Amino acid sequence: MQTRSRIHRSSSLHARHRSRGGILFLVSLFVMLGMTMLLVAIINIARQIDDKVRRQNAADAATRSGAGMLARGMNQVAFANHLEGDVFALAALTYGLEGIDDPYARQYAPLRPLFEQILAERAVGEYRFDVLQQTPLLAQQTAGEISRRHGLPNGAGGGGPTGSTSTLNALLWTNQLVVIGNDPSLETGYATRTLPVIDLERDLPPQDAGVPLDPTIAALQQDAVDERNRMARGALSAWLAEIRYYYYRMDPLNPPPMPPQIRDRSRERLRQLLEDEYPTNNIPAMFRPDNGNPLTSGNDPRYFEYVGIVYGQHRAEEGTALFQSPLRRTSNPLAYAQARVFVPKRREQFRNLSYTGTNGTLVEEIGWEVYYTSLGGSRSGPYPNTDDWPQDWNTFTQNWTVQLVPATSQAVPVLLQTPPPGVQGFQMPNLTGTDWQQFNLLNTH
Repeated sequence: MQTRSRIHRSSSLHARHRSRGGILFLVSLFVMLGMTMLLVAIINIARQIDDKVRRQNAADAATRSGAGMLARGMNQVAFANHLEGDVFALAALTYGLEGIDDPYARQYAPLRPLFEQILAERAVGEYRFDVLQQTPLLAQQTAGEISRRHGLPNGAGGGGPTGSTSTLNALLWTNQLVVIGNDPSLETGYATRTLPVIDLERDLPPQDAGVPLDPTIAALQQDAVDERNRMARGALSAWLAEIRYYYYRMDPLNPPPMPPQIRDRSRERLRQLLEDEYPTNNIPAMFRPDNGNPLTSGNDPRYFEYVGIVYGQHRAEEGTALFQSPLRRTSNPLAYAQARVFVPKRREQFRNLSYTGTNGTLVEEIGWEVYYTSLGGSRSGPYPNTDDWPQDWNTFTQNWTVQLVPATSQAVPVLLQTPPPGVQGFQMPNLTGTDWQQFNLLNTH
C-alpha cells in the first residue's frame, strides 16, 4: 500500500516536471508585451513622419499660394497702368467721334462723359492704390487658410471657421523680417509696403503744398508721364486704325475714306488731356527708387523673395509613459519654404526645321531651334526663336508669376528663431551661434 502511494506521488511529480505550460505562458506574455511596445513605437514613428510631411506640404502650398497672390497684385498694378493710357485714348476718341453721322460714331460718342469722369475722379489710380494696400493682407489670409486646411484631421472638411481644429498656422515673411499684411500702416508708405511700387500721386505731397520733390522722385515722375503719353498715343492710333478698317469693310472694292476730322479732333483732344488738363495726374505707378539700399529698391530680385513658415504643435504620442519625443522639451515643430515672384523669360518655340541635304534635296524635320537664321524681308542676321510674351522687369508687364525656390535666403535662420506675432508660448529652435553657411549645411530645402 505504501509502495503504491510512493509510486503515485512519484508519477505526479514527474508529470508536473514535464509540464511546460507555465513557462510558455511567461514567454508568450513577454513576447506580446514586446510586440505591443514595438507596434506602439511604429505607430508613433509613422505619426511623426505623417506630421512632418503634412507640415512641409502645408509650407510649400501656403508659401506658393500666398506669393501667388502677390504676383497677381503685380499683374493688377500693370493692368491699371495700361488702363490709364487706354482711358485717355478713349476719352479723346469719343470726343473726335462727336458730330459724325454714322452708326459707329453714334454708338461710341455718348460714352465720352464716362471716360471724362474716370479721368476727373482718378478712378484707375484709386483702384491701383487699393490693390497695393489690400494685396498683402489677401496673401497672408490665403497662406493661413491653406495651412489651416492641411492641419485638419483626416476626413475633416475645410468649411469650418478659421482656427477650428487645425494644428497648423502659416505666416508669410519678407526678407526684411516683416510679416506680410500684419501691420496695415506699413502698406501706406511706398518705402515700407510689400509690393515695391510707388504711386506717384498718392505717395507724394500735394502739388499745391509747395514741397519740392527729391530729384530721383522727380525724374521717376517724368518717366511715368512719358510712358503714359506713349501708351495713350499708341492706343489712340490702334483705335483709329480700327475705325479705318470699319470704313474699309463697308465697301472693300471702293472703301470710303475715314472722315479726317475724327483723326484731327481726337489727336488734338488727346494733346489737351495729356499736356494741359492732366500733366502729372493719372500717371502709372513705378518701381520705387533705390535710395542707396538694395533691399528697398523696387527692381531688386531679392525683394521679390518670400519665406513661408508653418507653425505646428506636437501630437500626443501613444504610450507616453514609454515613448515621448525629445524635441517636445526643446521646441515646437515647424516647416518652411521659399518662393519668388518673377517675370519668366521667353520660351523657345517648337517649329519645322528645313535645310538642304547633301544631295541638294530639301530636308524637313520638327524640333527646337534657338535662332532663326534665314529671315527674308528687311531683317537680317539670326534672332531668337521665342514667343512674344513680355519679359521686362517693370510695372507694365502683366506676366508676373511665382515658383518655389530653394530656401537659401540669409533671412531664414533668423526667421526660424523669431517668435510668430500673436502666439504665446511657442518655442522656437535654438540656432544661437549658427551662421548662415553652417545652417545651409543642415538645410534640406
